[in-house]
Amino acid sequence: MNEIVKDFSLSRVGPKRVTALDFLTALFAPYYAGGQKGFIELRLIRSGDVRSYFFRGLKSFENKRFNHQSTHVYYGLSPREKREGRKDSVKWLLTLWADLDAKDFPNGKEDAWEALRRFDFTPSAVIDSGHGLQALWFLKEPVPVTECAEVEGILAGIAKALRGDPAVCEIARVFRLPESLNVKDPANPIPVKVKFFLPRLRYGLSAFESFRIPVTKNQEAAGDGIHAEKSEGIEKVFACKFVRFAEANAVTLPEPLWWSCLTNLLPFKGGHEKAHALSRPYQKGRNQYSFKQTERKIQHILKTSPGPHTCQKIVQHGYPCNFVGICPVDSPAGLAWADPQFVERLRQEPSEPGGEQ
Repeated sequence: MNEIVKDFSLSRVGPKRVTALDFLTALFAPYYAGGQKGFIELRLIRSGDVRSYFFRGLKSFENKRFNHQSTHVYYGLSPREKREGRKDSVKWLLTLWADLDAKDFPNGKEDAWEALRRFDFTPSAVIDSGHGLQALWFLKEPVPVTECAEVEGILAGIAKALRGDPAVCEIARVFRLPESLNVKDPANPIPVKVKFFLPRLRYGLSAFESFRIPVTKNQEAAGDGIHAEKSEGIEKVFACKFVRFAEANAVTLPEPLWWSCLTNLLPFKGGHEKAHALSRPYQKGRNQYSFKQTERKIQHILKTSPGPHTCQKIVQHGYPCNFVGICPVDSPAGLAWADPQFVERLRQEPSEPGGEQ
């Protein structure tokens, strides 16, 4: 029987508040107890600047505060085996999850809460993200990820059953960190808090097998590759808010967003040169730009990416574009064939990211 109380307004998590460290410990401690040495990713978004930080172990989070008045703070739901937020960095699954946006329910978060209460499995944790609810079902033990599509099919089925957001059904997803602030409206920051917490509730992955539905191959799977410099229209691609953001923030651009941008430039004439121009300002630590290393990565993108990353994928990587659903195309590359009047309208839009839930 589901253990979530009926009345959303009366729900409590226990005799004391659940801190970010409490929450992260419940999620990641079984992984580190098994001898794994991967990283917890924190992704910070502030005024268009997207930065990822990687922490090995939980001690780094002791006595830290995350309620920055102007910064969105996210954590990776799955540990990263290298200092990257891409799917190929994820080798272990610790939890399943769903994201219920208040605006998708007639009575907002109250109805989303009721959907979770009626669900077959009680969540281990429910986070009030400010404008919705994020539910997690902790697994009994870390599960090795052998096929992304299998896990993502289960996540997609859970999202479908709960009327959740289908965009979060990928293993490198980030959610808002408890004790941070949702600063979508900077004048009215909303605390992100744990609304329900029973970490003793842990499940075997097989318990959710019945939810699995077919999903398409992810954007980072191996494919036939990108046909380089075959098309005209790269100047129209640069009307994209994200592409302009990537160009303006090349010095600090996280690698997942850099990768997404290059997949949308390389199919076009002049794209190879633009890819190097975008990469050249990057001078961070040991990962400073070099022509040889960048060329090697470009060739890897050309060989393995099945096509330009979609707008949805770019949002998942941390650029919360407020034009998703407004653009008539599914990826920045599609603008090369879009109506010129729309492209010109888009070019006038600021590249500052919009907010997320």
